[in-house]
Amino acid sequence: MGNHLAILADETQPARLIIETASLTGYDRIDVFADNFESWNRDLITENPSRAFAGRKSTACFVALNDPKARAEAIANIPYDALVNIIHPTAFVSPTATLGRNNYVGAQAMIGTFARVGNGVFQNALSTIEHDNVIGNFCFFGTGAILCGRITLGSFVSVGGGATLKPGVSVGENAVIGTGAVVVKDLESDRTYVGNPAKPLEKPKAQTPIAPLIERITKSAKVDHTYKKLTGGAGAFARVKLQIDPAPATELKFNNHVPDGHVPQPFVPAVEAGVREALNHGVLAGAPVINAEVTLTDGAYHDVDSSAQAFERAANEAMEIILLDAGPELFEAIMAVTVMNLGDHVHPALSELGACGARSVDLSPPPESRITCELPLAQLDRLAAQLERLTKGAAELETEFLRYDPVPPNGDFPLAAAQRA
Repeated sequence: MGNHLAILADETQPARLIIETASLTGYDRIDVFADNFESWNRDLITENPSRAFAGRKSTACFVALNDPKARAEAIANIPYDALVNIIHPTAFVSPTATLGRNNYVGAQAMIGTFARVGNGVFQNALSTIEHDNVIGNFCFFGTGAILCGRITLGSFVSVGGGATLKPGVSVGENAVIGTGAVVVKDLESDRTYVGNPAKPLEKPKAQTPIAPLIERITKSAKVDHTYKKLTGGAGAFARVKLQIDPAPATELKFNNHVPDGHVPQPFVPAVEAGVREALNHGVLAGAPVINAEVTLTDGAYHDVDSSAQAFERAANEAMEIILLDAGPELFEAIMAVTVMNLGDHVHPALSELGACGARSVDLSPPPESRITCELPLAQLDRLAAQLERLTKGAAELETEFLRYDPVPPNGDFPLAAAQRA
């Protein structure tokens, strides 16, 4: 990078403060581009640049005034490695401050003494970066934001309008500080902070996807299964003994209790992978199996023909057998549903709810006419489509997961019963 600084003033206002206060230390050449320079500034710059930038080692300064052609030609001559900053004519930048490249300093904004500002920083109007602050790259400061002294900001920090950072705090990269927040202590990276004093905005908990149907086992079972494939070339061999038990936890618990040497340790993760794959698609309706614990109790391998793929295949086939022996049952997700804004379509909506298998239906009195009920999740899309048709998009649905209920064998819930069959 060269020692050339180019300053662009973005407004057609007198640019005195650029010349008097901008950080211009240590550059051999400084180009200033602005319109409507006051005559004394223009004369001073063009006739005696060393006086205009006294003590700042400037040997040349070029000013393009209101002539668009001259301005364009001058800007076109800026070297590619120049430190180009856009500084509003009414901004104040301390002579002892240091700016990188491609920064914007807005109207009546301020950068104080010995502040160090990185590259690509956008400083809105009336914002203040006080003394001895260290600002990373590509930060943003909203209108009226105030950074008191000795503050350190990482790169990509966003400070909202009217926010205040008290002296001495540090802020990690990618942090977001909300409008009007008051920061009194250090802030971590990759978080959003709001309030006075600023506190992290809690991320909403990710909702676990709800399966319309699940399978659960009702008893323990065991299986001893061998997968083998004999061909003219290399074969395949794997033997696994598995036990499955009902468990309280939704997620699978996999245990390895195989005696030493019966199944080499590198093949055990393959057994678990085969078990998990089988549990993703149960034996009744292809629904995931939950509340199960599976234990690898024993097995056998062949020095030549055994592989991770063979053990995964053996475990997958063994699970299809053991699940049928473990008394599987099919369960359906039940949702609490509230239907609003039905207008004159309350009674047709009640009929649709009945057709979808709704139960515990309750209707509030007019004029609200709000319907609450319990409905299988598998029927929710059908209900939403019918209400959309009835009310031309006016109806609103609110849903909340309640529980899993056994799917009745008598077909009371048509979609689930069909899947079970």
